Formats: sequence, C-alpha cells, structure tokens
Amino acid sequence: MEKTDKAFKADAKLLPLRRRGLLPWWIRFFSWFFMITGGLAVFGLIAGFFNISFSISLYGLEETNPHSLIGLLIIILFIYKGVTSYGLLFEKDWAIIWAKIDAVFGIFFCVFSMFVLPFLIEEQGVVIRLEIALLIPYLLKVDKIKTAWHSFKTV
Repeated sequence: MEKTDKAFKADAKLLPLRRRGLLPWWIRFFSWFFMITGGLAVFGLIAGFFNISFSISLYGLEETNPHSLIGLLIIILFIYKGVTSYGLLFEKDWAIIWAKIDAVFGIFFCVFSMFVLPFLIEEQGVVIRLEIALLIPYLLKVDKIKTAWHSFKTV
C-alpha cells in the first residue's frame, strides 16, 4: 500500500498545477484565436440580420452571405470552436470531450472540402487543406491528456 502511495505522489509531481498546463503552447494559442473568432461569429450572425455581407471561410467552406446554409454552418462551427476554446482555456470538465468532437468535425470538413467539393463545384479544383496537419495532432493530444485532465479535482 505504501509503495502505491509513493508512486501516486511521484505521478502527482509530474502533473502541472492547472489543467491548462496540460495543453501545449500551440493549442493554447489557437484556443485564444478561436475564442475571439467565435465571439466575432456571433456579431457576424447579428450583422446578417441587417443585410451586411462579409466573407467567411473555414476548412475550405467559403461564403459571403452569413444567412445562407453554408454561411450558417461556418458561423456555427466558429461559435462551437469558440465555446470549446473557452472550455479548454478555463479548464472546464466538458472541454476535452468537446475538443475531440471539434477535431473530428474539423477533419471531416477538411476531407469533404478536399475530395467532395471539387466534384460538386466545377470551377474548384482539388485543394489540399493544411488545417488537417494541425487537426490530427490536436485530436491525438486531447485524447492523450484526457485521463490527466479528468484527474484534476474541480473547486
């Protein structure tokens, strides 16, 4: 029993003081970015009610009308990414699950825009989406820290 306690204390010393410390710098950077753009997406949705058009793009999906089907989808994705980023940065219990869903949706939409959209839109050729180069490590990292994230006691 004492050996187990020592092993637990040794493992506890390796854990950062906060959940945020489990996130690498690049996930923290993009979390701040998407938390800000998620907030801007809410304003973009409101601007659409006043017939204000603007260009919005994510994962190869592009639109100038925020109230079209694609425009609403992009805005919802930005808002979801913003809420997920908030959860990661402010160490919420649900953040890891949301982050995994975010990564899976991102990978799906990247693959869709790379391999399906070129057949649906004639003037669009095959485009390799570089976002997928960060989405896959993002998914792997949040899956790797899941156990440590949930081992923290919430106050």
